[in-house]
Amino acid sequence: MKHQLSIAQRLWLPTLALAVMLLVNLEPAQLDHLARAGEVESYNPGESIVAEGSLGDALFLILSGQVAVHRGPQTFATLSGGEYFGEMS
Repeated sequence: MKHQLSIAQRLWLPTLALAVMLLVNLEPAQLDHLARAGEVESYNPGESIVAEGSLGDALFLILSGQVAVHRGPQTFATLSGGEYFGEMS
């Protein structure tokens, strides 16, 4: 069965599949399923996405921009488009 992708899915799905090594071996139908199950969210600079110690129930795939990983005042990493973080179990 063929599914018609939304404009947003058609724009970000190919970029995501090429950029994220986690997804490169998925079939087109699997990528389509993932795109339909996920949500595109936007965050403002300085806004927290997740807090240390909180229940992890999401995997975040960065489509564009940067995300800083902090513990207290120390920055451990800066992630960019094509990278991911969050719950993966």
